[in-house]
Amino acid sequence: MGKILWGDKPKVYDLNGDEKDWAWLNDPSRYPATGWADASGSPKYQLVAVREREGPMNVEVRVIRDINNMYETHRIGLWWATGGVLVPPLTKSQWYPRVGVIQQTAPGTGGTVFEISSDSHYSPDGQSGPHWAWVLSNEYESDALARFGWKWGTNHRGPLCLDFMLVWKIVPPPDTPPQPFKLLWNGIRLPGTFTQKEVASVYGTHDISWF
Repeated sequence: MGKILWGDKPKVYDLNGDEKDWAWLNDPSRYPATGWADASGSPKYQLVAVREREGPMNVEVRVIRDINNMYETHRIGLWWATGGVLVPPLTKSQWYPRVGVIQQTAPGTGGTVFEISSDSHYSPDGQSGPHWAWVLSNEYESDALARFGWKWGTNHRGPLCLDFMLVWKIVPPPDTPPQPFKLLWNGIRLPGTFTQKEVASVYGTHDISWF
């Protein structure tokens, strides 16, 4: 999957495992209304990959530690459209217990599988799927995959495999100018302050004491 940075757009993979982009996913012939709710907190459970799959009538969700290792146990919420409107950012407090299912990921694999039904398809016009999915946490916000399901008229094909990862926002330190020094040159205290580069260019590097 490669390096993951806070705020990256989720990667998209087709049935063959080839990487695509969101324009491909949202093409009118595929899943035009599917998107993701992008949480702003740090750290957050970031949606890092969405994988297309066909065949099984279920949704598979994993929470991964990094590109190789899995977390042990997390609660995942699978919600459907009869529950009204969701307002990101999504946390455990946003959960509507009567319009969804909560499951825990399995120790060692980081995954859980939600069984879905014939009602879990996109609307016949192909515009919108019924489900949202995100990581339920008392501590951190979570991205979510929104308005997804399986494609009407297919063998349950859809963006049904999701990977989340806990990601921190890294703020680069501000640029700091070289620290100035006072110095002695051949025993003479020089007035003012200088950077090492300035001193070397004017006085050379011999017979210099810094203080």
